[in-house]
Amino acid sequence: MSIPTGIAIALPSAEYVALVFARSGLGIKHGIALSNGVGVIDSDYRGEIRVGLTNLSDTPYTVRPGDRIAQLAVMPVVQAELERVDSLDETGRGPAASAPPESKGRHSPEQTAGRRGGSSRPRAATRAALQGRHSELMQAAG
Repeated sequence: MSIPTGIAIALPSAEYVALVFARSGLGIKHGIALSNGVGVIDSDYRGEIRVGLTNLSDTPYTVRPGDRIAQLAVMPVVQAELERVDSLDETGRGPAASAPPESKGRHSPEQTAGRRGGSSRPRAATRAALQGRHSELMQAAG
């Protein structure tokens, strides 16, 4: 079900995106979730924002005018400069998509730090480009 919000926005440039998130109370209390997980509104979209909702419970739920059904966050977008390479830097995790069952829940300090953003190692050129772009966005926002 797609719910009209009566709201339209104009983001200033492609350096920003608006993200539509679920309200946790609706999901926890009533089983109501966004149909697509997270809604993405690009800078060139000018129509009314609509929110797709799905009822995951067995209990009917009625959305009334004025109900708060989602939340909108506007965020900067990092325009990454990608570089084609023949191989990637090694990490403590290795190439596996997921850890084998016997290692679930047991991680080295390096792997745990990686989940917090510590072990992701982009190639130097890409890392520099990302850091430069972040600095530009922070200066523009400040």
